[in-house]
Amino acid sequence: MDQFDHKLEELLKDNKWVVAIVVIILAPLLEEPIFRLHLDLKISSIWWGIGLSVLMLSEVWWPVALIWVYLFFLTYRVSKGNPPNLKYVIWISSALFALVHMGNFSDFDYGQYFYWVPFMVGAQFVVGLVLSYIRLNHGMKWAMIFHGVYNAVLIIPAVYFYEG
Repeated sequence: MDQFDHKLEELLKDNKWVVAIVVIILAPLLEEPIFRLHLDLKISSIWWGIGLSVLMLSEVWWPVALIWVYLFFLTYRVSKGNPPNLKYVIWISSALFALVHMGNFSDFDYGQYFYWVPFMVGAQFVVGLVLSYIRLNHGMKWAMIFHGVYNAVLIIPAVYFYEG
């Protein structure tokens, strides 16, 4: 997997501690409401996810488009009084959380290397499931805190030991 460039390397060259702050604080504050607030299956929570997801638009736009399709479908089902099974909502949300992290890789050729995608974002899928459990059993605040601590454990050594 070394053949795929991770955008983090580019960002660490000039902005080590800015990257750390973004990853530890801003990412959980943005990603948790988008991917886990709606697990309560309330229309207002779903709309928060739709609105905040606009901030995630980048050159890798297709995961955000998938998030919109999913959240609008969820809005429709909930508004009709027929929400999908929560297990499916959790699995789909975690899969979308993982896919949005494909944006971490630059110049990835999806056509040629599609089979690498599960390996590249598998950890984010599992973390998405864990964060869903935390959100449902302990609340959004604890999901955000766990997300930030998880990211800190990964990014602080990268920032501290990076020699670019």
